Amino acid sequence: MLNIARCSALDETKKTNGSALPAEFLPAHAPETVGGVNTLFDECGLKQAVQKLSEAEKQLIELCYYGGMSHEQITNKLGIPLTNVKPRLRSALSELRTLL
Repeated sequence: MLNIARCSALDETKKTNGSALPAEFLPAHAPETVGGVNTLFDECGLKQAVQKLSEAEKQLIELCYYGGMSHEQITNKLGIPLTNVKPRLRSALSELRTLL
């Protein structure tokens, strides 16, 4: 549910101004982060699982979910075809699921 709300908010914001979330969508008090990773996620082993992914998979996960980049933005940054981003990301998420 949280991911759906996050994605909807990002989509709406990108339609209006094409950049980061407005202040009203940001949490009042964000969870503590260490090294750019939310400690709540670290408790469930997400950080360690992401570190076990291949470099390409790790980069896609970081850009999409931590960086909030769209598939098109990832395409431009990495120089890979748009038709390859979604399957590679899906594969990375599948691998991450098996690690968790």
